Amino acid sequence: HKVIGQGKPEYVWVYTDASGMWVTRKIRYPKDETGKKPMFWQRYTTKGTWEKLSGEPVQKLLYNLPAVVTANVVCVLEGEKCADIVESLKLYSERPELRVAATTAPDGSGSWRPEYGEFLTGKVVLVFPDNDEGGRKYAKAVAEDAREHHAVTVKIVELPGLKEKEAIEQYLAAHPDLLELYAIVK
Repeated sequence: HKVIGQGKPEYVWVYTDASGMWVTRKIRYPKDETGKKPMFWQRYTTKGTWEKLSGEPVQKLLYNLPAVVTANVVCVLEGEKCADIVESLKLYSERPELRVAATTAPDGSGSWRPEYGEFLTGKVVLVFPDNDEGGRKYAKAVAEDAREHHAVTVKIVELPGLKEKEAIEQYLAAHPDLLELYAIVK
């Protein structure tokens, strides 16, 4: 994924369709002199190249969609970075009957769309909100949508000890033992 732009990107997150075909990618750079983290979208072209979009992608998909489709437990987080962290944990790998995937809506706390709920039908859905008002609203929207789409179980997992605006990333840094996380989820 060669990225041409303003220096070296901090993160590149590729969004695929349900079959794993590249559709778009979000590129984020480190903070600039104003304290903002520049971010932009590119779409994958029929020529096999990436093309910068002047605005937002027309097709907005859930992050890590192929894994979500095949999972029976879906962890919904706020942001690709947190989804990647949770995905890397291989949660419940000691229980092969549980296929766990981590995902997020593409644009943060206000971007959950009702059509994403179709991917949660028949699944256990664990929502891990960021510890702020936006995170709580996002978690509520995800949970309501999951219930409307007949998820088997829906749980908003509030992690103890998080400061304002912190997320699962900070929780796991302070509590690396997955047994603690499992106990909270249970």
